Amino acid sequence: MKTNTEGLVLMSRAAGDKDKLLTILTRDNGVLHCFARGASVVGNRNFSVSQALIYANFTIYRGHNRCAVDEARLLHSFFEPSMELERIALEQYFCELAMKLVPENTESSAPLDLLLNCLYLIKSGHPLEKIKSVFEVRLVTLCGWMPNLLYCQECGAYEDETMYFYPQENVLRCRHCYREAPCGALSKGALMAFRYLTYAEPKKIFSFQVAPASLHQLSWCSEQYLLCASDTVFGTLDYYHQVTSPFGEADASSKPEEVLTVPPSQTS
Repeated sequence: MKTNTEGLVLMSRAAGDKDKLLTILTRDNGVLHCFARGASVVGNRNFSVSQALIYANFTIYRGHNRCAVDEARLLHSFFEPSMELERIALEQYFCELAMKLVPENTESSAPLDLLLNCLYLIKSGHPLEKIKSVFEVRLVTLCGWMPNLLYCQECGAYEDETMYFYPQENVLRCRHCYREAPCGALSKGALMAFRYLTYAEPKKIFSFQVAPASLHQLSWCSEQYLLCASDTVFGTLDYYHQVTSPFGEADASSKPEEVLTVPPSQTS
C-alpha cells in the first residue's frame, strides 16, 4: 500500500553501500522507519531528501513488516552545518525527543508542526532556552502528560510570591506547604509562563515575555518534568548541556545556575 504524506527526517543511517534507513516524523502516520534504496548514491532521486532535518513530501510504500520511500519532493531543509554548535545540539535533542515520544501509526500534525516551528526559530537565531522550554512543555502535553499547574496541591492556593513545582509528583506547592524534595522554585512570572505554555493556543505559544531569571526557572522545570514524565534518558540532552555549559564538558553535569530546592525562608 502506498501513502503520500509530509514528513521531517529525524535520523538518517547507512544501510549497506547504497541504501539508507530514514526515521521520519510523518504528518499522517507518526514516526516511521523507512528504507530509501540507492539514497547514498549521488544522482539518485532520493539523495537530496535522505539526510536529517529535511522536510519533504514522501510517497511511502508500506508492506507487512517494512516501509520504503518510493519517491520524495523536497519542501525545506533545516540542515545548516555552519550554524553554532549549541543550535545544532538543540536540533538533535528535539529530533531524539520526537523519535522516542511520538508513537507510530498516529495522526501527528501537532507534534510535526511544533517541531517545524521550533527548528525554524533555532535557525533564525532566537533564544535557545525559550525555544527549548516551549518544545518540552508542548510535547509532553501533546503526549498526554500535561503539567498540573492549576493550584497548590495541599491548600489550593492559585499563586504565591514563590511556588514550587515537583516534577516527580507533577504538583505545585506554595511556600506554606513546601516539602523537602527535588523541586524547582517558580517566581510569579515563571509560573505564568509555565501555565501559558501548557494551555495556550498552538499559534500563540511563543507570544510571551519573561525575565531571564524566570526563564531559567521555567527551563529547569520543563526539562525535569519531561524527563520524569517520559522516564527516558536522552543522550542528546547531555550533549546539549555540554556544549552550552560555560564550564566546559568536564563540568557539564554541575550546572551552578540550575534551579534547586530552596527553603521558603530564603524566598520570602
